[in-house]
Amino acid sequence: MTLRALFPRLLLLFALVCAALPAAAQTNPDFDKQNAGWQDTLRKLYTQFSAQNLSEDDYNAARSRLGDVIDQSQAAADAARDTLGKIKQVSDALGPPPAEGAPPETADVTKQRQQLADALAKYDGQVRQAEAIRTQAQLLQQTADAARVDQFRRDLLTVAPAAFDPKTWTPIPDQAGYLVTRLLLPFQDQLGPGWDGVGEIARRILFAAVVLGIGWLARRWLLRRFGRRPSETVPTLRRRVAAALVHTVAHGVLPAMMTLAVAIVCAGWLGDRPASYVALIVLRVLAWGMVACFVASAAISAALTPDDPPWRLI
Repeated sequence: MTLRALFPRLLLLFALVCAALPAAAQTNPDFDKQNAGWQDTLRKLYTQFSAQNLSEDDYNAARSRLGDVIDQSQAAADAARDTLGKIKQVSDALGPPPAEGAPPETADVTKQRQQLADALAKYDGQVRQAEAIRTQAQLLQQTADAARVDQFRRDLLTVAPAAFDPKTWTPIPDQAGYLVTRLLLPFQDQLGPGWDGVGEIARRILFAAVVLGIGWLARRWLLRRFGRRPSETVPTLRRRVAAALVHTVAHGVLPAMMTLAVAIVCAGWLGDRPASYVALIVLRVLAWGMVACFVASAAISAALTPDDPPWRLI
């Protein structure tokens, strides 16, 4: 490639690099200092929350600092991700390096390519570090909320405060607020647009509601189409078998599905914490026991039909 043909390309590339790299350098010049500050804040807050004897004011102040870390790390990650996209555009405009046997690049192009590679690695690392800080802060916030709920339960059941002491009832509104916050945490908007902003438990409940609504409509249609009819005084064996299957599905399988849906939602709320191990075992035993009871009773009732002898199978 001649110098005359290469010059316009180098001029355009130089303009793109001059527009992207200075902007990248000005986006977040003190990221390392910010990152060190976030880590130091998280260590101090972890120690503070581990004490488990914080007053309400201290706890609220610590939680506010934790929220600041989450907001700042999210903003830093977004800024670094935006800069990373601009640098990738410049790198794509530069094109791939020359293949083996092709004429070598000029020294300026090689230097710019190396600068772009260094900038890509730098801002990709900033995105990962900021997202890691945000995730750690969110986990610490959830752990602190759970500890607050445990303290509420411990104060209520273990300490056995005097009912007629005014100091006993002073923390109740704040403690109840943290309890409600913890219970509603799965339904709160998370960081993310659209469907990504819906909590996991809310997704499960919405999915279960849709499936059960469809199941209820299917139940009504099956009973109306294939169920027992008082007008048929002497139904055939084929009609009795079909009515028994529909009765089993409508009165056994669908309630069993509803039971399993509720059990899945409850299991998601309990989570996989060690403290929930026994509760999960009890939940599974109860859920599958109710499923077996629903299906067995519906099948027996469909076969014997004690209220409608003409439709009896056996």
